[in-house]
Amino acid sequence: MLCNLSFSPCNVIMQIVARVARVGLTRSARGMNMRTRSVLSWILVPPALAASGVASAQMEEIVVTAQRRAENMQDVPITVSAMTADTLETLGAVDVMDLASIAPGLYVGRQLGSPLIYLRGIGTTSTQGGQESPTALYVDGVYYAELPGLNFAFNNIERIEVLKGQQGTLFGRNATGGLVQIVTKDPSHDASMKIGLTAENYSTYGGKLYATGGLGDTLAADIAFVGSDQGDGWGKNLTLGVDTGLTDDYGVRSTWLWTPSDATSVRASVDWTKTKTTVGLSRQAAEGAVSIDGQPPPNDPYDDFSNLRNNEEIEAYGGALKISHSFDDNGAAFDATGKLRNWWTPADLARFTKNGKALADQYDIYSPFPGIHVNGRQTLGENIADLAGLAAAYDAYRASLKGKEPPVIDGFTGDQRFFIAFAQSWATKMREEALRGRIVRDGHAPGQYRALTVRNIDAWYRAFDVQPGDKLYLAPEERVRIW
Repeated sequence: MLCNLSFSPCNVIMQIVARVARVGLTRSARGMNMRTRSVLSWILVPPALAASGVASAQMEEIVVTAQRRAENMQDVPITVSAMTADTLETLGAVDVMDLASIAPGLYVGRQLGSPLIYLRGIGTTSTQGGQESPTALYVDGVYYAELPGLNFAFNNIERIEVLKGQQGTLFGRNATGGLVQIVTKDPSHDASMKIGLTAENYSTYGGKLYATGGLGDTLAADIAFVGSDQGDGWGKNLTLGVDTGLTDDYGVRSTWLWTPSDATSVRASVDWTKTKTTVGLSRQAAEGAVSIDGQPPPNDPYDDFSNLRNNEEIEAYGGALKISHSFDDNGAAFDATGKLRNWWTPADLARFTKNGKALADQYDIYSPFPGIHVNGRQTLGENIADLAGLAAAYDAYRASLKGKEPPVIDGFTGDQRFFIAFAQSWATKMREEALRGRIVRDGHAPGQYRALTVRNIDAWYRAFDVQPGDKLYLAPEERVRIW
């Protein structure tokens, strides 16, 4: 059922969506329990946002942070599965137990109140405090040593990335099996709210809330709440007369985003989760056996005769602070006093951008191995610095001669020695594995390609009489001049 109602003069669209999500399967330590879930959610959004929700037939670009920087997923040389919030909702994935069905090689189980994550068979069955899993969990780049499952249930998730294989280089020694990385949404200045309610068997009721909005021109905040309360247990403690097989989950997370300028952002997050469960804590004799007090096992596998009220509580809380500042390594965004502002005229900025793109295109074609190319955009800042620095150094060298020509030494003119010295400064020997990694991750082009900066310097052509048809020749109109 889908119903849209417009209210005036508030000009807010309320979408009421009611659906039966699916029939889920929840495992306990000793058996299985079928649970049916109904979902009722309200979404309050401005009409402009509602209108933009029209489905598009174009392929969606997925941006991931698998290498600790935002990249197109197709450019990342790592086995990674990424699921956006829309994908998770479409597939009916509502909690941590559902991830295994949408990420190949991922298995998610549960040990008492904590999830067990395995990637390609690598994981641990221990959930004791201080026992870290070889499949690591990160939330917004922050490592979580414990695995409270509610981190997966919040409805402020932007995407979930599953990285397979050893990730110790970028994420530390405890990511030897792989990792699951949760990326949450940034708060928005556009006010919106989403509320979801769930009703399940065993008198289980829950809800989710996500609200966000602006608190000024530069400050925005959000809050996400999730909770589930199970009224009836799967079984009974026949000695104490209380229910067993109960689980209650609660959690809240809030993020505040301050953006004093386009280049600076301060993001602070706090979260708290609590899980109370008796699942997996009951014990009874095996069928056909008699316990030490002479009691046979109960007829229902979820019942027990324990004289103890067994339960487990897991409470986790924490905070994170991330301060980001974009330093423009191309020099375009800082004025003469070092202040971050656009001091260019429109014409100069357009020419600078055009020439920068031409230089990036040059480096894009450099390829040390089949299928591997230098990323001209990624290395552009250093390439511009090399080009400007070499041009300035040559001008300084010529000025130092005060109009005189330098002597020829060992058959090389002064200009030839200048450019040979520049090339020798980039002499490099590197193993193939290291070179491949550098091309993918580093903001510097490999040395053998930085030496090719000379292709854009007219004096280099005169010094070595480089002519059309020579391997490194660039036509004058193709040579890039930025400074």
